[in-house]
Amino acid sequence: MRHMKLYDVLTKPPMLHRVIWWATRAVLWAWGIASLVLEGFGMTFVQVMFCIAFTHLWDMFQFFGYFAPIGKVKYQAQTALNLFFVFAAVLGQFAGFYNFIGPYDLVMHIASGILTAWFAYDLTFVFQRDSRPPDVLMSVAFALMTGAGVACLWEIYEFLVDTFGGTNMQCSSLFSNAGLMDTMTDVICGVCGTVVGAFGTMFQRIGLIGRNRKARRAAHKALYAKGAPNPPDRIVED
Repeated sequence: MRHMKLYDVLTKPPMLHRVIWWATRAVLWAWGIASLVLEGFGMTFVQVMFCIAFTHLWDMFQFFGYFAPIGKVKYQAQTALNLFFVFAAVLGQFAGFYNFIGPYDLVMHIASGILTAWFAYDLTFVFQRDSRPPDVLMSVAFALMTGAGVACLWEIYEFLVDTFGGTNMQCSSLFSNAGLMDTMTDVICGVCGTVVGAFGTMFQRIGLIGRNRKARRAAHKALYAKGAPNPPDRIVED
């Protein structure tokens, strides 16, 4: 009967979220096939396949982590990630928004920092599972370190792609410091987004901002006062 339970879990998200997921995947697949036909097996095709794989991240968490804490990650995170791919990859790279709209790249780096911090903060509660929930400041610290790390890893990725793929994602030039400015600006924006995401998530989870603030504050206070086991659904649920 386990396959039936897995089927129930995999079809749990509301219809609106599933429509967003499949629409994003369809657009990415169309872009990937077009790039493969027109450009061959190049960096664009690899990047699109990478994005498509990450649009199935929640499904993989549910399937492979059915009896593990990672299976508690909420579907809202997958929806946010898919929308990020739409704005960053489809509109930014394919539609050329990075070239036509000056600050678009910086906005995407800020958004990536916010999303990474949100996911990392909730992940600390997910992995605690049945033990005492983590201190919220420790969750914030983990989110900050994760977001900053992802921002640095992305710049390393750009460097490797430029070096071995013949691109110029870092805007490098022999006659200016444009590459240095591009790299550091991207990192700074990613870290700024991480700070906003980490503290914003904390304030929302403990009931200082967002909907149902009174109920959230009461649940948060009761949970930490009694040292009760951590129910991930109560902590992470929007």
